[in-house]
Amino acid sequence: MPRDPEAPEILAAFADVLDEVAVAGDVERCKWFGTPAAKVEGRIFVAIWRGRIVARIGAEEVDARIASGGGERFDPSGKGMGMKDWLDATAEPDEWMELALSAIAFTAGE
Repeated sequence: MPRDPEAPEILAAFADVLDEVAVAGDVERCKWFGTPAAKVEGRIFVAIWRGRIVARIGAEEVDARIASGGGERFDPSGKGMGMKDWLDATAEPDEWMELALSAIAFTAGE
């Protein structure tokens, strides 16, 4: 069953973040699992999923943010098989920039 499209305000907030982080590296907009995403150095580092930002920030940082109530491990299948380096964040759009910058640093640093 196809997912509902993202709300226009979510897409606009995500686009604003990508415009800002583009100066931090060679950021390329793309689709991932059919949803808006971005790559750095050819690897996905951030995306929108069901109205929330998901960011590749590394397993230790994901664990720390989960412990502090900042989200959960990203599980696109919904089958309890979360991706170890990915956070499905509860952050509001005005907090997405920090997550995106952390994701660029982690992804480009590998």
